[in-house]
Amino acid sequence: MTRYAVPRTGPRRWPSASSTPPGLEATIREGVAQTLDYMDRCRAESGHLVVFDRDESKPWDEKLYRRGESLDGRAVTVWGA
Repeated sequence: MTRYAVPRTGPRRWPSASSTPPGLEATIREGVAQTLDYMDRCRAESGHLVVFDRDESKPWDEKLYRRGESLDGRAVTVWGA
């Protein structure tokens, strides 16, 4: 059995408390590209990206979703939580 190492990057940290994180679409674009890179390294045929919304004032029915995204003809399933 061949094992492939996947780098562990840890949780994302924003540059400073006063800076604003990028919008959802930018986060998804960046995450899909990163997920596809990991898929290439592992030779995976499918990939999933989970995006967590930490806004406590937003109800769960607005946070939960599933949508398909693609880049260069390759698909990634994006889950909102």
